[in-house]
Amino acid sequence: GWRIPFLLSFLLVIVGLWVRRSLPETPEYQQFEEHHQHKRPFHELWKTNTKGLAVVFFVAIGYNALSYIFKTFSLAYLTQFKSVSPSVTSLSVTLASLVAIFSVPLFGYLCDRFSSKKVLIVGGVLSALFAYPFMQLLGTGQSVPIYVALIIGTGLLAPMMFAPQGSFLSRQFAVQSRSTGVGSAREIGTAIAGGIAPLWALSMVARSASHDTKGVALILTCSGILVAFAACFDQGYRFNRHKN
Repeated sequence: GWRIPFLLSFLLVIVGLWVRRSLPETPEYQQFEEHHQHKRPFHELWKTNTKGLAVVFFVAIGYNALSYIFKTFSLAYLTQFKSVSPSVTSLSVTLASLVAIFSVPLFGYLCDRFSSKKVLIVGGVLSALFAYPFMQLLGTGQSVPIYVALIIGTGLLAPMMFAPQGSFLSRQFAVQSRSTGVGSAREIGTAIAGGIAPLWALSMVARSASHDTKGVALILTCSGILVAFAACFDQGYRFNRHKN
């Protein structure tokens, strides 16, 4: 029975392909495709746009550290150190995911309205400010505060930093190296932060005699600041005439 949702997701793949085929390429890409051919995009990136690589890399580091601590560390912490029922943690993730279904398109709209850079910066700052309250809410071990923490963290703040990335990350690079730049910098950052951050956070709590979480809150704070700081170096003005 649990396999049925995964099988049904194949329909989403078909819908996604149909939507993508219905969308025209950007004018910049069409112009490049007609007049240019570059066979060494990664080499060109390292020579001409290390700043773009750094922006994408650090946004990915900060966002994924926050996201994985919100949605994976928190569950392990609650069950291992707070003896919270798995049913409570599962419901908290479900509620947060339901909220995210609506918050992602909302923040996408705000990106079109105000620019993805601004939304990303605000998301990073709010995540940094929410770091200590998030850990305090989890520390209660009570279901309602846990629901609130996960809904705000995973359902609102993480989507607020996720929704802008499609437009923000791609515009850090020229058309001829865009796929290479975004793919390499983002995936390396994701692999590092997504793997290390939750394990590091858990080990900090486990080593503390009182299972103190101030160190975890500090990681969250620094990660949010990193996202906002990296986004300030947006260089879309170099490669894209559109504000978003």
